[in-house]
Amino acid sequence: MQNFRKHKTWLFISIFFVLISFVVSCGGTVNLVEAHSFSNLVVDGDTLWFGAGYKLYRVELSQQTATLVLDTDDVIIDHVKIDGRKLFFAGSSEKKNVVWALDLDNEKILWTHEFSRSRGFLAGSSGLSIPPLITNEVLLIGEVDRLYALEKSSGDLTWKIEDNWFSEFPPILADDQLIYGIDKVVDQGTQDNNTIIIADPSSGETIRTISMPGYIGGISAINEKCFFVKEDLDPDPKSVEMSGAHRIRLNCMDFYSGEVFWYLEEEDYLRESQIAFHNGLVLDVFGGQLFALDEQSGNILWISQQLDKDFSYRNPQVVEELEWIALETYPHDKVIFLELKDGKLRNEELVNLLSSPIFIGQEAIYGITNAIVRVDIVTGNVIWSIPVDSHYFKRQSNYDFD
Repeated sequence: MQNFRKHKTWLFISIFFVLISFVVSCGGTVNLVEAHSFSNLVVDGDTLWFGAGYKLYRVELSQQTATLVLDTDDVIIDHVKIDGRKLFFAGSSEKKNVVWALDLDNEKILWTHEFSRSRGFLAGSSGLSIPPLITNEVLLIGEVDRLYALEKSSGDLTWKIEDNWFSEFPPILADDQLIYGIDKVVDQGTQDNNTIIIADPSSGETIRTISMPGYIGGISAINEKCFFVKEDLDPDPKSVEMSGAHRIRLNCMDFYSGEVFWYLEEEDYLRESQIAFHNGLVLDVFGGQLFALDEQSGNILWISQQLDKDFSYRNPQVVEELEWIALETYPHDKVIFLELKDGKLRNEELVNLLSSPIFIGQEAIYGITNAIVRVDIVTGNVIWSIPVDSHYFKRQSNYDFD
């Protein structure tokens, strides 16, 4: 939420020291408890790749068999990405963030790059929160306040950006250029963020900038016509008030001139979510409703009903065979479906998800606790379920109030 975000540095640090004092005074203890996680899923022909807990898996879809490719022992795998005949994957442990490159033909590790997480409570605890971006020369990945560029061939660090908040709007690549918003960490919180940087991904050097009137809240997507940027028109940098929606504007802009072709303004909070495109439609979520916009004019074609307010919705995907739209809840747990033609909510849903689903025809593949499953969306029947080990351990504090 934008108001809260402006002083998150000092607020989080203050909360940290309060919690430390509270644990010490109350005789708190910290235990390890089991939890479960999945990375994103990627498909290479008939092969599915993903991380589950500490392990990297390969699943042959036709044979319905899972192979353990690598056990990291203590690194939770959060991201996987295929580029040519290489698989890049990354994750975090308590002490380090790690990136690997793997040869898909022989499944040998080509290189490993480790980053220390000893920089402090706030930044050091972020893990690799920025998903990997890949160019011809470098792999870009980052933490909450840093962006790293590694050589694809060796894993060597070529450049990095420090002291810029990337947590709420990860950078994107477009037209062989790196795009991100300035949100500098300064002594009194963060600077007002109304500048977009267009940079050379090989060097990190700025090529040009685009200034916006509002507070930049997300570089959502870019397609043949539009560069889509969200901005908050009601930021209050002196407030930590956590209630009340803001005026959020989605701009369809020219990537080179910055000219705004059209915009949609609605009440909402800034949140990380992808925009979907389908046959001239732009699909995005505002205030718990899904909007379908005409890509050329920005006219609203339909708005879904108000969805369940107990959830936050994001990342619409079009399931083409069914002409439905899949909409994720946040955090990953459930996926609901709406009609593509009018946004009407359907009864079908997917539940207990630990990953974003991928769709093949009218079927969905996704991770659940200790399994990867393939489900018929229409009937809800499980086509297959393949056991995998998705566990990891996390710290949980217990307090003695006596």
